[in-house]
Amino acid sequence: MGKTLLGAGTLKAGDVITIHIKNGNVVSPDEDYEDKFDFEILSKDPEGYFIYIPDYHYLNETKVITNYDISLLKMNIKFLGSRTLYVKNSKIAKIKNKLDGMFCKDCHEFYGYATSNQTDGTLVCFSCRHYKHWRSSPDDD
Repeated sequence: MGKTLLGAGTLKAGDVITIHIKNGNVVSPDEDYEDKFDFEILSKDPEGYFIYIPDYHYLNETKVITNYDISLLKMNIKFLGSRTLYVKNSKIAKIKNKLDGMFCKDCHEFYGYATSNQTDGTLVCFSCRHYKHWRSSPDDD
């Protein structure tokens, strides 16, 4: 198994990573590969990342993102129906781009240059803090 890329554990949704592909599978950075592609991170867990797979890429072991995935993995709703693939930290070949900012824990909007404002290290935006139901319609109550 390959070494974990320095800084791979600090990535978050919206960051872009490069992975190596061989025969439609993700391979370790130190293995032979046919192609390398950049993918956006959608969500993470302690061992790796769920990445967005555009329709023009055909990779093995992808899955369609469901409402359950959106809720469980705190993904942006715009990825509903798209495909994702789980990639372990050790399979990341390169960190292409890291976003400067954070996503709101409640509404999942990205705020550039924002920092944590919660004790658990997350961000809750002004609208979610002060107007809890600012996105809901009157029929939702």
